[in-house]
Amino acid sequence: MKKYVFIIAVLIYTFLTGCGADREKVSAEEKEYSKIIAARIFIQPEHVDEFIDLFQGLIELTLQEPGCTGYELFQDPLDPTRFLVYETYVDQAAVEAHFAAPYFEEYGEKIGELASQPAEVIVYDVAGETRP
Repeated sequence: MKKYVFIIAVLIYTFLTGCGADREKVSAEEKEYSKIIAARIFIQPEHVDEFIDLFQGLIELTLQEPGCTGYELFQDPLDPTRFLVYETYVDQAAVEAHFAAPYFEEYGEKIGELASQPAEVIVYDVAGETRP
């Protein structure tokens, strides 16, 4: 158990520090995004592999959207039925375009059928947060 706690702590530290001590600090105005979406998704154990395969299609389509600068899926190493989606967008208009994309609703319905509970979604500004 201590090993897992240490690994998670190292991953969090690496993520928060930008993966390198020699990396220059970037001001909010210089970032390639101004909006971040963090979504926690909970999948029924028997549908984990199906979910991952399905989500890869959503990632490919979303990364082609104008204004999307990043879209990643992470799986909890201690509970493989829990996922984090981390998305970055240049502005609120790009976020709205993503939610309005025709395939987004289609994928959302399919993912909803695999879920064990509703997703938790938060849209962050670089210096704040809003909830959709």
